[in-house]
Amino acid sequence: MQVFGRMPQLDARLFSKQAGNMYLSELKLWNFRKYGINGESIESSLPGVAIQFHEGMNVLIGENDSGKTAIVDAIRYTLGTQSREWIHLDESDFHVEDEHRAEELKIECIFRGFTDQEAGRFLEWLGNEDVDGVKRYVLKDYKLRGWMEHKGGISTLGSYWLHPKTLKVGKSLDEPISKLGEDTSTYQRINGIRKEVLEGGFLSYNDAYSIALRYLNFVPAIRQAFQDRFCMVFLDEAQDTYEHQFRVLDTLFQPDKLVLQRIGDPNQAIFGPTTGSNMVWSPKSPLHFSDTQRYGDTISRILSSVRLQDDISLRACQSRNSYPPQIIAFLPGEEHQVIRAFVELIHSFELSEDTYYAIGWVGKDNTAKEKLCIPTYFPQFTGFQKSSSKQFSNLISYTAYAIQIAKLECVKCFSEIILQGIAHALNDAGIKTEESNRSYTSHTVKIHWKCQDEEGYNEFRSQIACSYLQALGSHLDAIEFRDSIKAALTSIWPINGEKATFLICDTIDFTNQPDTKEPINQFISDSGIIVNVGTVHSVKGETHAATLYLETDYYGQTDVKRLINFLKGKRNPSELRKERHKENLKIAHVAFSRPKHLLAFACQASSVAGHKKELEDNGWEIRSVPGLIMGREEIA
Repeated sequence: MQVFGRMPQLDARLFSKQAGNMYLSELKLWNFRKYGINGESIESSLPGVAIQFHEGMNVLIGENDSGKTAIVDAIRYTLGTQSREWIHLDESDFHVEDEHRAEELKIECIFRGFTDQEAGRFLEWLGNEDVDGVKRYVLKDYKLRGWMEHKGGISTLGSYWLHPKTLKVGKSLDEPISKLGEDTSTYQRINGIRKEVLEGGFLSYNDAYSIALRYLNFVPAIRQAFQDRFCMVFLDEAQDTYEHQFRVLDTLFQPDKLVLQRIGDPNQAIFGPTTGSNMVWSPKSPLHFSDTQRYGDTISRILSSVRLQDDISLRACQSRNSYPPQIIAFLPGEEHQVIRAFVELIHSFELSEDTYYAIGWVGKDNTAKEKLCIPTYFPQFTGFQKSSSKQFSNLISYTAYAIQIAKLECVKCFSEIILQGIAHALNDAGIKTEESNRSYTSHTVKIHWKCQDEEGYNEFRSQIACSYLQALGSHLDAIEFRDSIKAALTSIWPINGEKATFLICDTIDFTNQPDTKEPINQFISDSGIIVNVGTVHSVKGETHAATLYLETDYYGQTDVKRLINFLKGKRNPSELRKERHKENLKIAHVAFSRPKHLLAFACQASSVAGHKKELEDNGWEIRSVPGLIMGREEIA
């Protein structure tokens, strides 16, 4: 972990009565855990919390999850810890607001009450302040840390970049870190850690681009080999390509030497890192596709106003039967009935296809804060796919099954199956976890193995990766694979005698074993209609028969609060300049352009109150949740 700023190592004796009057006077937190910031950035904002301490004992009192531990941990992080302890920041320490995790945090501790003797020990860090006309010593000790990415337990300082030519750390590929000269000890320490991490063979996401550019610039033959191999390059989804990615592509494929075509829709640029930085691609002399094969006139009409840029053709498919877009208005307490009401719409329009989705912007569960989110409508929503729950009677069946599914699944799934087999072997042998005497899981297998023999565990991971590649090429034998896993396993957990039957049996029994992985994020109606539930980001590029967009809260406002004029067909220039409105327009445009036949938008009745006529004039039909559900029951 790298520290930005000054951090003297404070001696605990200085807090004793014999040492004098030095004490921790103030603590200020920016973007640390539950404490955010009061402004747009750390540099320009007030802290999320500022606490005044007194000399002597201070007591923190509060309910569970009120932030007491965060305050104590912030002090420990900043002042350091004893050598036998190891505490460090991780991703969960960075404040999250509306699904966006902060990229920096700041902790500031202010000490006052120094005697001259104490002041001498901290002379290089001390400042002074005027208290009633008398100069007093003050020490401000702080840590400002960028969001760290971890590889093998080593921080790669992923928020910063390496210059492709010099390999010096900077804010971007070319820009130095502002207000931090290369001659300062802080910069030298940052640069030293980055160099050490790089020499250790660890690359962050950012580093990969820096090193790629370094190779392309220093070894022109690489660039030439690619240019000789390809005469045309087509870059799809160009609107979601970052500046550093374009830089590598432009270096690799020089436009004057081949045909380089970028294809994409700037109105659907929803994967950018910040609101303003994801529009690095500005099409030059664009070739517009004049029509679409997805949706008809009714959906095209709405999309023509619900988008950021209106200079791109949205001609509808004339042969596509699409229905008038629907607004499903709900009252407080009716949120759990919204998807059911959507099913009734599907019935009423007699849609025969089976690809139906309910999607929203914010998937994080903010119901405790009384904010609209996907779990408001579908409480069991989860962002994580459950792993397979297949159970086999021996280890060779796990290896054979992993080989069978390798061409259909990623290496992560391949590895997970093997870890499940190892956990099953340990449990079959009666071996429990040392810490809690519980049965092993694939997760606790990894933790224990890494703790006992990190080098051996890393070798095992490399072995799994190589085996996966062999399985892709149909060159992996199940017995040989089983034997290599058994050898690695028994080096950590000796299993002998009768308990080893699970490991040595050669009978493969997986062929008739059903996969009991439960479907998740699916609303299944009584009539058998399945509505998949997810985020807008998870369905980008998909086509649905019908799509329901769920109103959610994002940065203090719901979708409709920002989109209401656009939903009515009005495009206010001042709103088009607001960053949150621009974000919301792109998210809504992606959501609204998924369906072929039916688009629905679920929102609070209060959000559309007073706008009924203008919405209907722009093509919307407005329904209520009770009206849709009761109407279906009357028909039945």
